Amino acid sequence: MIDQALLGDPKSPELHIQRGLALRALDRHGDGVLAFERATQLAPNRADAWRELGLARVRTNNFQGAVTALNRCVALDPRDAGAWSLRGFAYERSNDWESAASSYDKVVEINTRDAAAWNARGLALMHLRRFDEALKSFDVALSLDPNSDMVIEAKKLCEEHAAMARVEAFARSVVQYERALRRPASKEEIFKECKVPLEVLDAVVSFVNTPLPVQIEALLPERLQWFEKSALVLLQTGSGRKEFRLVDAVDAIPEIEVADAREVLGYPTEVKSLRLEPDPSWKMDALIRRALDLPKSERNLVDLSRELNIGPYEAKKLEVSLKIFEGGAYRVRTKPPAEHEERPRAHGPSPITAAQAAAPRESKHAPPMPKAAATVEPREAAPQSAPLKEPEAVRDRQKKREDGEDGRDFTRL
Repeated sequence: MIDQALLGDPKSPELHIQRGLALRALDRHGDGVLAFERATQLAPNRADAWRELGLARVRTNNFQGAVTALNRCVALDPRDAGAWSLRGFAYERSNDWESAASSYDKVVEINTRDAAAWNARGLALMHLRRFDEALKSFDVALSLDPNSDMVIEAKKLCEEHAAMARVEAFARSVVQYERALRRPASKEEIFKECKVPLEVLDAVVSFVNTPLPVQIEALLPERLQWFEKSALVLLQTGSGRKEFRLVDAVDAIPEIEVADAREVLGYPTEVKSLRLEPDPSWKMDALIRRALDLPKSERNLVDLSRELNIGPYEAKKLEVSLKIFEGGAYRVRTKPPAEHEERPRAHGPSPITAAQAAAPRESKHAPPMPKAAATVEPREAAPQSAPLKEPEAVRDRQKKREDGEDGRDFTRL
């Protein structure tokens, strides 16, 4: 119906808006974007057309385009709370938390009883580490909707982050103190000289002295590269050192936060614990040749990283690859023995049969006896009916025993 109406009036912005709404109901958001764009071209002063275009672009994950459309909408209608809220969401997805927070400020200014807007504002402020303001926003949201599980969880998370931020602030002061001392600070010094309260003293001491584990498998490629570069800088600043402290990471990597520095400290340890198998697809031939020029004592993760200027993860792969020259990396598979071929005896003692016990001993330099196998026949098998011959030495000993002890009965033994 709408398409037929557009044939009669193709320049009607209202019809294009209605067509876009119908396409949205059919989940055809890409086509809806085209309809709303046509509506804004025909009626550039209609705020609702820009708002619908902004929403359609959000639905297609075009967040920068959505911000452009929504900026036009709020410029035409500054009291459109829905447009401000959409703008905040688009900025969130673009990781622009400052602009997101300012958008939600406008929403709660227009409608002070919008609990969802207060919650969204609190989340944006939490990402900006403005925890006190965020907690106030969550409190307002809970006053409007006391049973909202979403807001309750958000506030709890904010409280945890605020507590950790307090610990981090004291940890920074401990780092500065250790830098001046040029040695680790004791717990007593942290309490007395750094003015750390007793209620967070253990948390601060643990923060300063314990690297934070990193889930390497869960890292995005760009984050993994950041850890590789940061850890390499740290390792290269401490030539000959095997252990580092938080102050070392903070001093080595400019403008790093103490929380990130703590992860950088834990990254090499986690890399060392990885169980990797050599893989030719790593394409490390050139690095392997360079590593083979190093002394064997330096073919470990830390020294390889320092000497070859590669990150710990690359050094780990190289360390594993070098084991092929020690015979411990690749599993060598051999072909099964051909039919009728004698198999060598396995290592370790094997059960001794009565026939083997009675047989005369061979020279110790003689080749090992072949191991019997159900599916393999010996090349020269003895006749099954032939009795085993008793060794001559055994017969002589038996005869002497019988001659000397004729009157004794040994049948019980």
